[in-house]
Parts: sequence; structure tokens; C-alpha cells
Amino acid sequence: MKSDVKNKDSEAYKVKRELAIKAYNLGCVIFSHDTKQVYTPREFLESDEVVTVQKLGMQDYHNFTLHYAKYAVAKKLEELRQAHLDFDAFMVKMLDAFQLNPQEPKTKKP
Repeated sequence: MKSDVKNKDSEAYKVKRELAIKAYNLGCVIFSHDTKQVYTPREFLESDEVVTVQKLGMQDYHNFTLHYAKYAVAKKLEELRQAHLDFDAFMVKMLDAFQLNPQEPKTKKP
């Protein structure tokens, strides 16, 4: 099935192209729930992602979500901020656990 997503005559490619066009027209990026990747519409078409649609009642549920680019940037920025906080906490824990202190740079004696 994955080989079909790049075949422009396949149904899988047509579904993927339809989603990419919708995202482009709305000024959105495409978030994959399966791989947790964010794609521009062009990147999405070139990817190996496969669109799956589940119908529950009158609703269609896809494995992709469209996000406005501003939201995607804000979300990535928040993830970066959280990663920085996690790293800072990790470093404090390591420094405390092993009683490590930053060393002064050694100076050469004349």
C-alpha cells in the first residue's frame, strides 16, 4: 500500500493530494498522528504517509490534523521551552548527585 501513495494514478495518492490541497488553500500544515511529524502540503505529498479514514456514525476521523502554521510554530516553541526546562532540571540533578562544580579555565603561567 505504501508504494501506492506515490503513484499519481492510485486512489491513495488522490486522497493524499486532496488533503494537501485543502491544507494549502487554508494556509495550514499537516500533523501526522502516527509519526508525530508536521508536514507542509508539498512535503506531505512527497512523504510515505498513508491517509486512513474511519467513519464513526456521520463523522470521518483521519490520522492527520490540519493546523494553522502559527499554531504549529507556537506548539514547537512550547516543546522547545519544555525540553530546555527538562534539560536544566537534569543538569541540576547531575551536578547535585555527583557534587560537580564548573571548573575555572586553567591559565598558563608565563
